[in-house]
Amino acid sequence: ALGVPWFGVWSVKAPLRSLYIQVEVAPAMLNLRAKRWADGGPMPPETMFSVALLRNYDIVENSGALKRYMEAEGIQLVGYDPLYKMHNGDENSVMTVKPTQDALDYALDEKRAAIVSHHVNKPASLGGTPSMGWIRGSTAWHNWADTVILAAGKTDSGFKLYVLKARNREEALPKPLELTWHKPGQFFIAKELDNDGGRGDVYREVLGNEEMTKSALVTALVAKGVPKRTAYRQIERGLREGLLVAENEMIGLGI
Repeated sequence: ALGVPWFGVWSVKAPLRSLYIQVEVAPAMLNLRAKRWADGGPMPPETMFSVALLRNYDIVENSGALKRYMEAEGIQLVGYDPLYKMHNGDENSVMTVKPTQDALDYALDEKRAAIVSHHVNKPASLGGTPSMGWIRGSTAWHNWADTVILAAGKTDSGFKLYVLKARNREEALPKPLELTWHKPGQFFIAKELDNDGGRGDVYREVLGNEEMTKSALVTALVAKGVPKRTAYRQIERGLREGLLVAENEMIGLGI
């Protein structure tokens, strides 16, 4: 709504008329959030930022009303928070997921975008490299989204942010960014943790002090949630950049 880069990283061409739908937090907390956002700076006069607190909200039953409201108010971006509270079925079942996705697509059509928040599985807290497998529910959610960004893992001053998927863009292994306060209580800003996009961390975790054949390394990366084609591309890139070294058909760390 302010027209500033999202997390300080992803550019916004112009301020967007935005709607935030929250179905979980208490009213007092939502009021506090709205106040902090408003304190971030004056919104351009053409921008509207609306906040809605709903209970027992089912997007499948309410997609028509939501679409009419967004059309009437010229809403360009809608935020849903959190996803699991916006349907009454089993999030692991395609029988639930497909109607929910269809309802979201109907409400958004080609004129609008959405940011949808979702939770991760509890076993994710046990460690390992963040991957699509951390995200709760059916894999249909991963396929539906254009972009998947995961916030997980603490740093000294914030959290790690991983880009797991971005449509029409070759993604490396999950790229950790550090997510920190830009202004206390107002905005987060992200920055790269290292100059190799985090690939070195993944290679170190997979290889350790060992060496592997290319096919074995691909299998290990796939087990970490990396798509097979991407694994092959990133191994070649790692070799070119010196993150990996190859000798006698075996690949090891070059860092």
